[in-house]
Amino acid sequence: PYLVEVQRRFPNVRIRAYMDDVTVTGNPEDVAGAYLMIQLMWLQIGIVLKHSKCDWLSNRPQPASMNGKAKVVPIIKVLGAWIGPDIFKSNNIFSRFRNSKFQSSSPPIN
Repeated sequence: PYLVEVQRRFPNVRIRAYMDDVTVTGNPEDVAGAYLMIQLMWLQIGIVLKHSKCDWLSNRPQPASMNGKAKVVPIIKVLGAWIGPDIFKSNNIFSRFRNSKFQSSSPPIN
């Protein structure tokens, strides 16, 4: 019910959730507003968002309200699928990030 309420309040964002993963997409201002609303609603029931596990992927800067609440990343993995600029979508994605925090044991799909 919480995410349904957030979706109602921010109709221009898309909210998808699976288990403990929540993905919010849309324009940066609405995404930031939805994030902050989720954070406040969940805090009321004892769920604390871990900012260190929150990623921000955008070609625009984060709104000031998101400062320190999510790390800016060049690529993001959502439910096993990599999302990011075209350069990161190539078959060489795993070799490019072999020694980075984006390391994966899954081979690229040809």
